Amino acid sequence: MWVLLSVTLGPGLLGLIFDGLQNPLTDLAAGYGTFLPRGAYIFPLDREKKWSFVPNAQTGTKLKAGDTIGAVQEGRFTHKIMIPFDESGEVTVQWIQQGNFTVDTPIAHIQDASGKGMGCIPGPFGAGKTVLQNLISRYSEVDIVIVVACGERAGEVVETITEFPKLIDPKTGGALMDRTIIICNTSSMPVAAREASIYTGITVGEYYRQMGYNVLLIADSTSRWAQAMRETSGRLEEIPGEEAYPAYLDSSIKAVYERSGIVRSNDGSLGSLTMIGTVSPAGGNFEEPVTQSTLSTVKTFLGLSADRAYKRFYPAVDILISWSRYLDQLGDWFEKNVAPGWVDRIRSMTELLKQGEKINQMMQVTGEEGVTLEDFVTYQKSLFLDMVYLQQDAFDEVDACMPLERQQTSFGLVCDLINRQYKFADKGAAREYFTRLTMLYKNLNYSPEDSPTYGDYLKQIHELADSETHLV
Repeated sequence: MWVLLSVTLGPGLLGLIFDGLQNPLTDLAAGYGTFLPRGAYIFPLDREKKWSFVPNAQTGTKLKAGDTIGAVQEGRFTHKIMIPFDESGEVTVQWIQQGNFTVDTPIAHIQDASGKGMGCIPGPFGAGKTVLQNLISRYSEVDIVIVVACGERAGEVVETITEFPKLIDPKTGGALMDRTIIICNTSSMPVAAREASIYTGITVGEYYRQMGYNVLLIADSTSRWAQAMRETSGRLEEIPGEEAYPAYLDSSIKAVYERSGIVRSNDGSLGSLTMIGTVSPAGGNFEEPVTQSTLSTVKTFLGLSADRAYKRFYPAVDILISWSRYLDQLGDWFEKNVAPGWVDRIRSMTELLKQGEKINQMMQVTGEEGVTLEDFVTYQKSLFLDMVYLQQDAFDEVDACMPLERQQTSFGLVCDLINRQYKFADKGAAREYFTRLTMLYKNLNYSPEDSPTYGDYLKQIHELADSETHLV
């Protein structure tokens, strides 16, 4: 018998590691050992554990789809128990109870307009690369983190499930795993489960979003998810599209990303689901179908460059191939809430980086002698911007993540230093100046804002920049 793929939702998901079909991997290993038999399945939630249910509705209360009838507390997170979203009309609470119950215990009965009675149980109504993902997971302004390791090599998946439990949550000081759910399928696991893993992760994310939480879903990687889709399509003997991917690849990718966004619940609470998908095209070919379909869907693209990683420029996000549509869409908001002229400064600094790269390419052929002093200074300015603002130390307590206010202050200072009109005697003097400036600024980035060293480095930077030797 064929049934639609479904996901079990409720308290007890946080801190667990699932495969793409929502089997808890720890329980699978304990029950079946290293090698799993075909068709093995374990219920995702603990059916023996009891949860405290507190109702906020009474017998006779009239409710509609999405209304909350009560709550279950899981640590610092509250699970809202809601009327099923497929209810088209008004329902009436027939009876409701308070106490400690398992996830299988009915806690209320509701009756629809036609007189049909239903049961409600707590919950089931109804995202160098690794380091960057860890940083985003730890410091993003979200409540819940969902990591979908889809089709990666076993070694990379093992790294994910061993590193995340060790990460400290900067918000609480506890383990980041306490608000994280991991769904993983290695490349050697069943193809169907790999394809399902993305949908499993995003459905769980929607569950927490509907309760008013901000959720981050990291999918790594959507390329291997699409490859699983291609294998399944081939076995079903469907007509192939470009590079043997199914003809519906583009619509499938769009359908996944479009499930992210902000939702306002019936009680007025706002929840959000942010999806970050990593694409790993073979040979770094950005023209292949998965990358192109993704680029036509998302509004932000962070392109990781192997060349920058080789040069130890981390994070290895290449500003020359990366882009964001939010700069235009939210331009007015940036002007009002960040700083006047913010968008223009961003564009100006981006253009500087492009000019610097062109000059760098020229110097690769002709050497420094082949460019003018003015172009050499432009290159030094772009390198300074890259080194002190676009790079960070993921293992430094201060530089790993800076508050938004400090980032704004830092960007303003960088722009001021770059926009000055310098006059150097020769290229050697220009190189020496920007080398000293870069070293001082990097030390500034490592200094806590309220420390004496921060003020000292800031003073040295201003003294060096104000030196008459280098200013017109």
